[in-house]
Amino acid sequence: MAARAGFEFWATHGGADSLTRFSRDNLITGADAWTAALLLMALAQVVCRLAVVRVRARRVTATGAIPAGA
Repeated sequence: MAARAGFEFWATHGGADSLTRFSRDNLITGADAWTAALLLMALAQVVCRLAVVRVRARRVTATGAIPAGA
């Protein structure tokens, strides 16, 4: 979530020129492409979070104890 929030903050607070240059250099010419990219980033966030939760759950189940700091 921090990466998405950071990207949004950067894009609206001084990163617009860099973002425009990147879009032009890579021939990203429509809002649909950016919409798809942001949705893919959100999906990747959910999948990574799910993977971390599953690994931690397996670790807790295998040891029978909750790790310190969890």
